[in-house]
Amino acid sequence: MIKPNRLIFGAFAMTLVALIWYWQPIIGLVLFGLFVLRLCKLRESQTLLVTVFCAVIMCGVIWHREAVLDQLTLKPVSDETLTIRILPDELRWNGAQFSEIGTLTHQRGRVLLTGRAKNHAEYHRLRTLDRPAEVTVVGQLVKILPPTNVNQFDSQRYFRENGVAQTVKISQLKSIQQLPLSITRPLTLLHWFRMLMINDFNRLPGLLKPYALGLITGTRSNDFNQAMTGIQDLGLIHLFSISGLHVSLMILALEWGLFHLWLPRQTVQIIQLGMLPIYFVIAGGSVGLLRSVLMAGNSLIAKQFGIHLSGLDNWSLALMITLMINPMIVLMMGPQLSFALSFGLIMLHHQSRFFVLLALNLIQLPILLNSLYQWHLLSVVANLIVVPIFGITIMPLTFIGVIAAHCFYPLALLVAVLLSGFETGIRWVSQLPGMIIYGRPPLPILILLVGATTLLLAFPNKWQRLSRLLGMIYLVGFLWIHFPILGEVVFFDVGQGDSFLIRTPFNQQVVMIDTGGKLNLPDPTWAPPTVRQANATRTSLNYLKSQGISRLDGVYLSHQDADHVGDIATVLDTMHVQRLYVPAGMENNRAFCHRLSGHMAQTKLISVRAGQSVGAGLTVIHPFQPGLGSNADSMVLLGRYGGQRFLFMGDLDRAGERQILMRYPAFKADIIKLGHHGSKTSSDPQFLAELQPKLAIISAGRHNRYGHPNEETLVTLARQKIPQFSTQQRGMIWFRYFGQVGIWHVKLKESIP
Repeated sequence: MIKPNRLIFGAFAMTLVALIWYWQPIIGLVLFGLFVLRLCKLRESQTLLVTVFCAVIMCGVIWHREAVLDQLTLKPVSDETLTIRILPDELRWNGAQFSEIGTLTHQRGRVLLTGRAKNHAEYHRLRTLDRPAEVTVVGQLVKILPPTNVNQFDSQRYFRENGVAQTVKISQLKSIQQLPLSITRPLTLLHWFRMLMINDFNRLPGLLKPYALGLITGTRSNDFNQAMTGIQDLGLIHLFSISGLHVSLMILALEWGLFHLWLPRQTVQIIQLGMLPIYFVIAGGSVGLLRSVLMAGNSLIAKQFGIHLSGLDNWSLALMITLMINPMIVLMMGPQLSFALSFGLIMLHHQSRFFVLLALNLIQLPILLNSLYQWHLLSVVANLIVVPIFGITIMPLTFIGVIAAHCFYPLALLVAVLLSGFETGIRWVSQLPGMIIYGRPPLPILILLVGATTLLLAFPNKWQRLSRLLGMIYLVGFLWIHFPILGEVVFFDVGQGDSFLIRTPFNQQVVMIDTGGKLNLPDPTWAPPTVRQANATRTSLNYLKSQGISRLDGVYLSHQDADHVGDIATVLDTMHVQRLYVPAGMENNRAFCHRLSGHMAQTKLISVRAGQSVGAGLTVIHPFQPGLGSNADSMVLLGRYGGQRFLFMGDLDRAGERQILMRYPAFKADIIKLGHHGSKTSSDPQFLAELQPKLAIISAGRHNRYGHPNEETLVTLARQKIPQFSTQQRGMIWFRYFGQVGIWHVKLKESIP
């Protein structure tokens, strides 16, 4: 059972204060109230004083941090000349594009730097940087946007966690001035050394490269996600987060080497303590690594002064210090896993190895489901088998391969082959049946899961009863997610493109209209290939997974343009799609058929024309004649949900709109998704007047080069008093309904200019 020690109460108080500030204030206050009741029940005045003191300190830290960030949020400017200090080992490349978090020299504020090398000379100058530098650029200083779709990765929060609130979009790189290395600036020396290691590891063969980069320098190559699909699917990605295992191995290796030099124990401990911050910088400086370094440092300091520091005390101190450095760790998956798993190891140190590994899987499961929405049934077995193998075999092999690359290259090639075989085996296991798309647990379920898991740690002797309780909570959460009472119509924000979702109550029918996508420009000959990820992965598909959806009854493609069908291959590969509907004749379009090649094994292709019912309550209104999938051939769909008639226009032009009126003289619609993203080539005034819609939806990208929506279309809407929502300004727009009643929601309460 958890003992009422003062440090852990102080650490929990600081955590709850951070949760109240950044997460859900009402839920946080309720949890804090329960915590205070437990505290008062102890009737220990000293523990109460320590807890109150820690809570007050945390409030001060957060207030000061937010005030500093607000001061660093400068007024947005266009085409200003800025000088920014950058570190070469933090510069990230993807093809000719680069990004880094740098420091404005005149404001001493941190910004995200993004740009694209204009030519080979510029690319070479930046790529060969091996020491800190000051770059002078001309660019736009703008605020980092919040996520525009529900459950989309929150880049604004991620960068704010790192003290960054703005980005500089570079239009011109004027000069690069490398800063001199100096012994008086040890931090620059460490970053220089880390850059040398990264450059060296990037030349390693095969999978040895991502393994060396991830396990030694804490960086990930552009192809990491593609190379490690099996590792990710089985929930083993934590093995590549440099943390406790790596720090322990470093400490032990250093201790072994120094003892063989006959150095006194106290001297060895001082050297180990001095190496920790050096290792922290070289290994990437992640928050998860900070926890491990702090715990190792606390332990070494305690030994120096002859202080007994229990594992729980050490964990609490590390959590307190980390929260004071960055209180937003309470929202980050990596630190959550790091602190939760280390807490579990401390609490269960006297249990059997099998029970500990099983409990650790249960500890990380709510965190993984809240962030990744899926879990493989074989994850428990994989962790039981792979974790020991990884520490005993894979990590030493990686170090051997790195050394061999400089003295006996054939051995490095052999290591790369062995690592490839390991990953192939992991990928094969991950493809076995057992992947569960659970979805994102609702907040009440998530709190119950964390609470029940914590009780399991506190009372392992009541394992059977608590495991049944935990299983019941997971089952209730699964049913809640997979059989929703409400239906919904979703208009995703996919930038310049269309993608919509229709779900009927209890998920009886789940269909998608268009997938979004973009036209990828060819890479310059002097730059390496760009690693591209389909936009749907972080927008529509991410949302589907968060709702526990792994199958689509149908996907309807309005026409063949890339901004409507560009991500169809990714959708077909990610979801089990039963039927793919296209406008009549588009199945004969060679370019479109090429997109589908190799992705249609489980999907039936169906061509449709006006008058057909195509499931999920949808009826095809257009086309009337076969075509090849041009704008004029767009599939137009009509459906009724929540008592409202929804009309999805694709990119149909005005001539097509007039044809619809001629075919259906009394045609009406309550909600219309405007054709061609609000272009003036669509939305004929007569057509809108006949439809008499109550609301118009515009799906278009921010600051797109086409000028969508066109001013003429907006004037038409204003004259006919038709209100409109635009994904440009409101992000994702959705309509949830039950029976004949529904409510509209938008992701962004304040529109984006």
